[in-house]
Parts: sequence; structure tokens; C-alpha cells
Amino acid sequence: MKKTILAAGAIALFASVGFANAAEVTGRIKALDEADHLVTLSNGHQYNLVSDPGEPNLTSILDGFHVGERVQIIHNGSSATGISALN
Repeated sequence: MKKTILAAGAIALFASVGFANAAEVTGRIKALDEADHLVTLSNGHQYNLVSDPGEPNLTSILDGFHVGERVQIIHNGSSATGISALN
């Protein structure tokens, strides 16, 4: 029982560390590579958007976005988990 509680606590700790490392960046799209799911912002940083493994990737994650559009990207280093358009 004690080992189960310790294991559950360790899992919760590591899961929270992953969320704590997530960051947000805002910028304008400089380039898009829909085939490789890459977006480059005007500041030169490039992010690889990863899709949810539970959902089939029927269309590109970047479908509907265009160069010059202002976006917010949620990322952990160069891997991004989300992108949204800003007004």
C-alpha cells in the first residue's frame, strides 16, 4: 500500500513538472511547412507542432493559418502542443 501511494505521488510530481515547463510565445508567422508541421515565427524561432496521438491526423495542424498571421504557440522547447490565431 505504501509503495502504491509513493508511486502515485511520483507520477503526479513528474506530470506537474511537464506542465510547468510549458511556455507560450506570441508572434507573426514567417513561414509554414504543413507537410512537416513546422511554423517559423518572425523572430526566427521554429516550432514543430505535434498532434494528439489519440486523434487521427486527417488534415494538417497548420491548415487555415497563413504567413503574416499573429499567433500564440504553446511549446516546450522546439516542440509545440498548440497554436491559436490572435486578433
